[in-house]
Amino acid sequence: MRISSKEKIAQMPALEARKILRLFRDNNCHQPVEGIAYRLKIDNNEEALRLLDALTHEGYLDRTHEGYFPTPKGNSLALASANPPIKRARAEKMVAEMLERIQKINTNPDYLWRVALVVVFGSFVRGEELLSDVDVGVRLVRRPGLANEVYGQQSKERVELARKQGKRFGSYIDEIVWPSTEVWNAVKSRTIGLSLHDMDQADEREMILAGTHEVLLGEVDK
Repeated sequence: MRISSKEKIAQMPALEARKILRLFRDNNCHQPVEGIAYRLKIDNNEEALRLLDALTHEGYLDRTHEGYFPTPKGNSLALASANPPIKRARAEKMVAEMLERIQKINTNPDYLWRVALVVVFGSFVRGEELLSDVDVGVRLVRRPGLANEVYGQQSKERVELARKQGKRFGSYIDEIVWPSTEVWNAVKSRTIGLSLHDMDQADEREMILAGTHEVLLGEVDK
């Protein structure tokens, strides 16, 4: 799905609508009005309620007693790209370069996580000549053979190294997950149009495997 910064969805800028839907995907749960207002930095809950009701009316959200949650249409909007179309040749080059990076990651003893599964899906697998983005499902696993104590010590060392290189951590949780986050970042390598999806997230996995897909690395668990 492609969107334009100039178009409107549910009577609001398309990019703002996408931002709201991405909050649900990032938190993987129902969201109350107060939570959305806080994350959007809206002081007035009534304004947040207006936005959520507009998206509900257009079929992007459903509402229950627990709060709001995205519909399949809403999930599609959350994944929508506003980038210029990607030509087929460029998309194939992006995938090839990503696989080269993954090979280097998986043989680099400094990284504490490995890429165990890579699945391309969507328009790339369908063979389309112009793509909105290149969708790739990825699963990471902890490097085999690392005892917990060793992993803990090396994790601290990776965090300290990142700090020395200018990385700022927003919370203690960010530090804990940094060894896997840095691998995600290395796979992505700031490539515009390369959209990574976590195969360990049940909803992501279900969406990917339900459609046209191709496994490039590893095996999908049955």
